[in-house]
Amino acid sequence: MTTKKNKKMTCVQCGSTEFAKNLRTVDSNGQHGKGHLTIEAYNDPGALIFKGTKASKLRANVCTECGYVMFTVSKKDARDIGRIMNVKKEKKKTPKFKKDDKKEEKIKKNKIKKSIVKDAKKISDEEDKKN
Repeated sequence: MTTKKNKKMTCVQCGSTEFAKNLRTVDSNGQHGKGHLTIEAYNDPGALIFKGTKASKLRANVCTECGYVMFTVSKKDARDIGRIMNVKKEKKKTPKFKKDDKKEEKIKKNKIKKSIVKDAKKISDEEDKKN
């Protein structure tokens, strides 16, 4: 499933945009009842205690056409988990122009300039003829 701001979620399995969104996930705790299904990230997984645990509640989005399920966490929790797990943000790559692209762009600009000059000259000649 893909989501973008102000766009509908789309199922990666069937392409549907029909979802039951933000559903609570439940973990049965035996005698103690129900609790939220969670995930945990550890800052120091090798430590016996004080692992630096970050727990986050899971929410579910279910495609009502095919049943595909996507689990999500809050944006804040996602950022915290990324920081704990040392996930590096990829820098957005800006498209680089090839030399040929730059040459073509320059040629286009020159043609436009020549066209403008030619049109201006025509107008000037016409005005001179009228006078």
